[in-house]
Amino acid sequence: MRHALALASLVLPLAAAACGGAATGPPIPAERGDATRGKVVFADADCGNCHVLADAGTSGRTGPSLDERSATFEEALDQVAGGGGGMPAYRDRLTVREIQDVATYVADVMER
Repeated sequence: MRHALALASLVLPLAAAACGGAATGPPIPAERGDATRGKVVFADADCGNCHVLADAGTSGRTGPSLDERSATFEEALDQVAGGGGGMPAYRDRLTVREIQDVATYVADVMER
């Protein structure tokens, strides 16, 4: 029984991460980045493959349309860093500065 619990404690987090589950790790500092650089990160990280965002000229169909939603900077930061709801976490794919930049860009565009 102990082996089964130990195995489950190792496998379940990996399975959740593979399915776009939220990643864990130290929090990304909630410091706004540069929206201009964030627009570049949005393009370079292929965010538009999943998300519609008119400002970026993207028409993805997998994730939610960012033109039809609103988010604070902190919400965008948490989503980009930790993923969840089918979106992969980017904390291991982007630098802290890139995460702050793209979260700033997305939040700024969504607030318009």
